[in-house]
Amino acid sequence: MMIRLYLAAALLAATLPSFADSSACQERATAGDVSGALSACSAALERNPEDANAWAHRGYAHGRSGKHDQAMIDFDRALGIDPRLVYALEGRAQLHSASRNHAAALTDLTTALAVEPGNSRLLAMAAQLSHALGQKNETIAFMERATKADPQNPEWWLGLASLHADDPKKKERMLDKAVKASSSDYRALHVRGHFHEDSQKLGKAADDFRAASRISPNESHLYSDLARTLLAQNKHDAAMTTLDQGLAVKADARLLNQRSSLRLATGNPLGAADDLRAWRELGPSPQAERLQEPINAALYEQYAPGLQSAVGDTDTLQLKKLDCGVSQSASAWLSALTAAGGKVGTARENLANQETDDYVACLAAAQAPPTSRFAEVRQRITSANSGLTSASERLRTDCLAFPSLADQCRQLDEDIQQQAAGLLATLRQHEASASTRRLEIAERQRGARDTALAAIDKAATELGRSAKTLFAERIDTAMIAGALATAREHTAPNASRLCPSPSVRAPSTQSELEALNRNIDKHRNCLDEQFSTVRARMYEIDDAFDTLSEQRNLLDALGNYRCSSVRSSGCITDDAWTRASNLLPASAVTNAQNNRDAHRGLLEHGIPALAQHVNDQVNQINESVARENRAQAINDAAYTFTEALGQALEQNQRHGDYFPNSSTSRPGIR
Repeated sequence: MMIRLYLAAALLAATLPSFADSSACQERATAGDVSGALSACSAALERNPEDANAWAHRGYAHGRSGKHDQAMIDFDRALGIDPRLVYALEGRAQLHSASRNHAAALTDLTTALAVEPGNSRLLAMAAQLSHALGQKNETIAFMERATKADPQNPEWWLGLASLHADDPKKKERMLDKAVKASSSDYRALHVRGHFHEDSQKLGKAADDFRAASRISPNESHLYSDLARTLLAQNKHDAAMTTLDQGLAVKADARLLNQRSSLRLATGNPLGAADDLRAWRELGPSPQAERLQEPINAALYEQYAPGLQSAVGDTDTLQLKKLDCGVSQSASAWLSALTAAGGKVGTARENLANQETDDYVACLAAAQAPPTSRFAEVRQRITSANSGLTSASERLRTDCLAFPSLADQCRQLDEDIQQQAAGLLATLRQHEASASTRRLEIAERQRGARDTALAAIDKAATELGRSAKTLFAERIDTAMIAGALATAREHTAPNASRLCPSPSVRAPSTQSELEALNRNIDKHRNCLDEQFSTVRARMYEIDDAFDTLSEQRNLLDALGNYRCSSVRSSGCITDDAWTRASNLLPASAVTNAQNNRDAHRGLLEHGIPALAQHVNDQVNQINESVARENRAQAINDAAYTFTEALGQALEQNQRHGDYFPNSSTSRPGIR
């Protein structure tokens, strides 16, 4: 994108071509008189159809009137007469480029440049087309030719700099030449300043931005860039001076944004507020609105130190809503009864303990802050209020420097005084509420267990009125029958009988070894099969036990609400309860649990133990064989050594004089 901008600027700066022909056709075309050129050129062509210039001028006139197809025909006719007519080649290249046929356009320009190799306008167009085609090297070549043809045009150097973005040293050299070629144009300095800033050469960047602002003092963005680089070097005073200079030229949102932030950072919140006011006058800006809160906080901190903190501390003393209570439903009481196996006393005790603990915890969370906290906040309020008089006078004095903030300053002073005056009254209200809250919570904590028991008893009464409905909804005889069938169907297999352990003894022949391996593999495969079978059953067995256990506990819980035990319109008839209880006796639940535990025991212990037993036997045999092999290897080595020793002795005896020895003993081993 950057290279296109530079090339477009170069094209605009280039000189329009001149023509030798002084006919009316040329004059009208050069003057931009489209209709006049069309008439004059058509008349000229009637007189001389071989006038290539007339065809080319009429082609431009057709192009300017939007008749591109006719323009292309005219340029083709001109080039048919004179293939080296630069004006026609350039016109046709422009038409090709407009229709996105960049390759054809570049071909025409290459032909034109063969005629006029130093034409900077043609070189700029060729570079732009090469860039559009992604031909970086060709683009650079055209740009370099343009710098030789017109070395004082900074746009060529800027274009080359953008093309050498991957080579910082080359890019910097191109930028230096662009700056040298443009003593009266700030753009090259501006671009080089950004390059230095990106390269963390902040001093050089500041110098370039400063020089650019001297050339074009009305460009506000140059002051913004210069201030930014100065701030990056912690030169706050110089940055402030630069921003002041820029705003003296023009009220600019970027400059106001930078100066308001800088004023806020350097302890001048009133100045920041004044900049924010000026910024808003330029138009709405979400970024400007985000500054309002930090400016307000800084104003309070400067002219009412400690007040905002005291306000925040006072707000924390406001009590939370006391919404603790104990409420129990018939369904919750039934769940507690079910968990206790239908034992009313146990269920009531367990639920009362749980609800009491929850109620007391809720009360503790809603407790008022301690009195020491109120004393601490009162001290902070007193400290904040003690300096308000002098701070108010300082605010009025400082506001004189910003006449446009007179109304805001007056409102700020009033707000500070009102907040300070109301803080102690608010604190006293919070203290009174806290005292009442402490008494209320203490009373509730003393009666917490009675409150929980009352709620449980109420729920138990409600269950008595709805027991018959709950029995019909929750006792599922079909589900019980299915779970019983599953529990009875899947009995734990006897893995040791189904997969008898093979007799593992050390084999003495190859055939015995092969037979032993077959028996061991058969045993292991059998154990794997039993393990897979038991594991596949576990989901159904677990589900069956859970169903039976839950239904039995629910039956025991609802058994407390049989009509023979309670007098209630919602009681359960004894016959209905007895039929369900007989369908699911407690022994059935015990049997299901035993069956589940037996299956689980096989998975976790039984089958793994059988497999480990065989593995241990195999390991023992392997170790025994290994020991025998080592002993045999030692015996074989000793035998070999003995044989070698005997052979050596025989050899010594045959060659007794080989080893001279003054003693009478026999020669030793060589």
